[in-house]
Amino acid sequence: MVSFRFTLTGRGWADASLVIDDQSANLTSFSYLTDALGDFLRSALRLVQGSEQAEVWWEREPGGFAWKFTRDGVLVRVVITEYDTDTEEDPDEATRIVLSAACPLRDLAAAIAEGARNVLNEHGQEGYAAMWARYPFPMDELTALEDHLAAGA
Repeated sequence: MVSFRFTLTGRGWADASLVIDDQSANLTSFSYLTDALGDFLRSALRLVQGSEQAEVWWEREPGGFAWKFTRDGVLVRVVITEYDTDTEEDPDEATRIVLSAACPLRDLAAAIAEGARNVLNEHGQEGYAAMWARYPFPMDELTALEDHLAAGA
């Protein structure tokens, strides 16, 4: 089972969760400094279109989350690393792996599309833009991913 949830928690702030089988990651308090949902949808779309890797960064102020997707045939490995940019520690010491799991790429892409569609249904494009502040809702990316999934790819 794969599920993805993206929740706008305040103007310019969001939380997200990803569940892959018995592993889960709850990512809290990342900000509008990046186009988090748009970047996420674009990465999923690249993967279903045949890319072998994709990466996404979500900023926390300070720190953030780095997502790395590595495709292997019909499977994809997802590694989420939390990093802290407000530390004097060695950079390798200032990171921790939040999730490392593999699942069918189609299941991940469908969960991402469903999670994004839920955000759109809850807030609409204007509401999302008002809450996320810097970036509009990634409608083109969501539509392209949904179309790709509907085509059976």
